[in-house]
Amino acid sequence: MTKLLIEEIREHISLLNKKNSMQKKIWKEIASNLKKRGYNITDEQYSVKWKNLKQKYKSVRNANNETDSATVSWVYFDLIEELMKTTPEVTPVSLASNIRGFRVHKENVSTREHSESNDGNAVPSTSYGTTRNVRKRTREGNELAYYEKLYKQREMHHKDNIEMQNRFLTVLKEIYKDDQ
Repeated sequence: MTKLLIEEIREHISLLNKKNSMQKKIWKEIASNLKKRGYNITDEQYSVKWKNLKQKYKSVRNANNETDSATVSWVYFDLIEELMKTTPEVTPVSLASNIRGFRVHKENVSTREHSESNDGNAVPSTSYGTTRNVRKRTREGNELAYYEKLYKQREMHHKDNIEMQNRFLTVLKEIYKDDQ
């Protein structure tokens, strides 16, 4: 029943993610479709079931993201992850990190592959298209290209910082000039 519910939700996910009064109508349609398959449960019960499934998914995902903890598995994790990764609250559109830099997630819906900009080390980790950073073993010729790319990236970052500091100094000079 849970797998059928997830499949029904998959068909209506875009409408269910919207915060409006149409949700009750959608849940009634889902309940009607599942009633035809022999499950006599109310639309409110399906709504609560979906809320609980999402909560369980988030707790399993958070537990697996913690360091020094054993991997937690759950039967419905991959099915729900495929639905949840389209919502920005769960999978952000971009990430900024002082360790890994700025990464933008792009999804190609037809192939379910993710790529990240400014990072040649992202590879799909599952058939559902999530990404993880993996250090590639580099050959000597490829290693030089990697370091050149890294140098250019750092150089651009440095230029951006200098430009920002110059703008800040200009603003401070104007403020100082106005005070005198």
